[in-house]
Amino acid sequence: MKLITKPIAEALIAAYKHSAETGESGKNVVAKYFTPWANATWYISEGMPVDADGAPCPDEAALVNYAFYDWHLYGYCDLGMGPGCSELGYVMLSDLHALKGPAGLTVERDLHYSGTMADVLKKYGEAA
Repeated sequence: MKLITKPIAEALIAAYKHSAETGESGKNVVAKYFTPWANATWYISEGMPVDADGAPCPDEAALVNYAFYDWHLYGYCDLGMGPGCSELGYVMLSDLHALKGPAGLTVERDLHYSGTMADVLKKYGEAA
């Protein structure tokens, strides 16, 4: 399964460009990723494509070759290990791709999730 598609790439970049204009709870969740073999979940609200050295890529290049780049993603990360193991933070797309579960399971994208960070923060009992 593709974790980044062109519409997701466009939405991640747009949200990244305007992240200072909205509070955390005003952001939409662009993509939700999860491990089907465990309880880890990532609610991603913005992102930026980076090259092999970690330098930001020009938007135009990233939108043409979105699958070529790694992505520096930001959102609510819940490792599924109980209270204290979730936070607003960063994760690299390459790290999500590297996770492997039993029988070769990989991180998946929830195709039907839609919501805001306010919904996520409320669910996890964080201050919105």
